Amino acid sequence: MSKPFQILSGGYQIIFKNGKWSQIFASISKKKRFGREDRRGHRGEQRLRAAKNKLKRADPGKIARLEHR
Repeated sequence: MSKPFQILSGGYQIIFKNGKWSQIFASISKKKRFGREDRRGHRGEQRLRAAKNKLKRADPGKIARLEHR
């Protein structure tokens, strides 16, 4: 790596610009591979689902009670 924020070969960068998230890919082939990936269960997909469903934080007390049954 020779520059700050340089995208290395085979990599990509996630950016937030003008109120939107997007990706910049180092190559066309990486963009194609990324498009074919099964993203189910990836952290970003989980965050999107959580934002849409407005999930609530877990109650530590309830978890502790359930674990001690």
